[in-house]
Amino acid sequence: MASAALLSAAAFLYLIVHPFQITAILSTPSSFKYSIFIDGMALTALIFCIAYLNSDLRPFAVVMTIVFTTVMAPLVANAWSEKRPFPPQSDTSRIIGVASLVFGYMSFIIIYKYGEAAKQPQNILNRVHAIFYILLAAAFIYTETVFIWRSNKAGFHPVRLLVYQGQVNANAWSKQASSSKNLTAAVDEYKSRYHRLPPPNFDKWFEYAKDRNCTTIDDYDQIYEDLLPFWGVKPALIRKQSTIKRKNSGFISIQIDMGKVNTVHVSEEYSHLDDPIINMIKSFATWLPQMQIVLNPSPSPQIALPRSSLAKLESAGHRSEHIEERETIITTWATLSKWGPLTAVESGLPVPPMARHISRWDAYMAPTCSSNSPARSHPHSSRTLCTSCFASYSAGQFIRDISHSLDPCLQSDLRTVSSFLSSPATVPNTGYAADKLIPIFSSRKIEGYNDILFPLPGTYVPFGPASNPDLSLSVPGQKPFAELRDVLYWRGEAPPSAHQAPSNYKIPILVPFDTDGKKHEYGYVRLAAISDQIQVDAGFTGVPEKNCHREEECQEQRKHFGTNATLSDSDEDRYSSRYILTTDVSEPKEFLKNVVSGSVAVRSGIFKSWYEKRLTPWIHYIPLDMRWQGLHSTMAYFMGLSGTVKGEQVSMDAQVREAKLIAEQGKARAESMVREADAEVYLFRLLLEWGRIVDDYRDEVGFVLKE
Repeated sequence: MASAALLSAAAFLYLIVHPFQITAILSTPSSFKYSIFIDGMALTALIFCIAYLNSDLRPFAVVMTIVFTTVMAPLVANAWSEKRPFPPQSDTSRIIGVASLVFGYMSFIIIYKYGEAAKQPQNILNRVHAIFYILLAAAFIYTETVFIWRSNKAGFHPVRLLVYQGQVNANAWSKQASSSKNLTAAVDEYKSRYHRLPPPNFDKWFEYAKDRNCTTIDDYDQIYEDLLPFWGVKPALIRKQSTIKRKNSGFISIQIDMGKVNTVHVSEEYSHLDDPIINMIKSFATWLPQMQIVLNPSPSPQIALPRSSLAKLESAGHRSEHIEERETIITTWATLSKWGPLTAVESGLPVPPMARHISRWDAYMAPTCSSNSPARSHPHSSRTLCTSCFASYSAGQFIRDISHSLDPCLQSDLRTVSSFLSSPATVPNTGYAADKLIPIFSSRKIEGYNDILFPLPGTYVPFGPASNPDLSLSVPGQKPFAELRDVLYWRGEAPPSAHQAPSNYKIPILVPFDTDGKKHEYGYVRLAAISDQIQVDAGFTGVPEKNCHREEECQEQRKHFGTNATLSDSDEDRYSSRYILTTDVSEPKEFLKNVVSGSVAVRSGIFKSWYEKRLTPWIHYIPLDMRWQGLHSTMAYFMGLSGTVKGEQVSMDAQVREAKLIAEQGKARAESMVREADAEVYLFRLLLEWGRIVDDYRDEVGFVLKE
């Protein structure tokens, strides 16, 4: 009791001397506090068990038991998940190691039991039930069996199957997205998909889409998913929140009234977006109700609602769904002139700051996940490769389910892998709390964030030459595919966790092990041994100050990366490359520009834009996992590889034809389904849906076909 009182007094005095820690504790998210509580209970249980064992056993026996349990438990728990051929492992060493571990511990127990413990009948070893030895034997047999049957061999190359399956998925999506050929079919499909009547002026939208040769008529699931939570918020509150609260937030306010469109800027940084946005909305503004929206032009999403709060709002949204035509269906807009000012005066209590030692993951991302998701139930904080984090959506090193690969709740290691989620969770000076449902429209977001996706200029292929070079996607003087450099090109800012691999660093790679090249096996090779065949032209355009808070740190990073820390990024070098990589730190337009460039777009990241489902991985671009563990195997498949692996000569032909097909199909798809016209149709549909949500009579507002 005395020691507990002393520690409590010391903690109290510390908080008096450092009062800012009180704010940090109070601002810590509930999920983080829950993890601390569970860890504390586990530590308490461990101390209690050690104390109990120590009463009967000598300290050496206690230590032996703890070491055995610490080593053996993960081997048993992970044996089944590690039966896959990737990552390659030495099964012989593990088989011998497990046998030695179990034999050694059992020998110790037997010697101790029939030696010193035999003198004490009440000793815990004399009270151990036979079932303990049965369970130990079962764990040993199970683990050894899995390790014996496991192999590094993968058979056929997964990319072949993924390309085939990608083509099937692309065709299936196109078919279901454009099945409606007339207005009646479109209305029926809408009611079948979204369980409510279409919004007013749906017929005008249908004509607008047909006039622009838009083939995507039915699949607007992204709009449905983005807007569903707002059906649980009162329209008057949504309208009240649709205003800019801080002058330096960087947001843009868009006002639509009687067919006129106006924008109000609080920052000149994005003033070049004015004309494209106004011109896009003007073409259909006549059919929209009065509204104003807050647009976030920055590449970072803003709103992440905790899972418990989101579930309630989505349930309310589902309860409001109905497809029966009520007696009082209003076929036009009912709410007029009930909006607040475009910008609000900076007043009221400021948004409480989030502690700097809390990352975006802990503050915002983890609370958006369900309690039984891997992100919450199996947290991963180390920087070691977490194979279970990507196993559910991958075929070895290669992504097979893109939707799951974009979901951070399934990947607990993104807490350290993603530069966006691992960065400090300081709240932007927007006037809004990031964990409250606020109507913010953004150009891209992460699964779990609740921003409403908006087709911002630069995220679609424009009709002709863009008036502003920053919005242009054209690549002048593009060379034929056969003349492009056979390299993977990447430029970007250095992330906080960046490091340079040593020359003797070994990487896992999938290579053929038969003379025909039809059977493949994972093995480790030195990076330097294949760097002349899998050529990567990568470098940092700079080390941003946010990654090194002191100039000395920046200088150390530049010294560490050498010449690769400050490489230039010219269009000539970029678009003369056959493969171009974009990541989450790239500008939002870079990925789409790479797709239409004629080169093969390679994408690694978890951000998604409004056109996400219109482009299919392995058909229109090459997906790459966030951890880059499949980088060299993927590039080896397309670039080819020959050399000595594990003492044997291997050879894999380059799949240039498949790479060219991906480049051509990606360009064709983007120029047919991600055009400026498609963005206009998407935005028209989005604002029609939004106009109904903010209407006080939204449950009665809808479109009904005239008989």
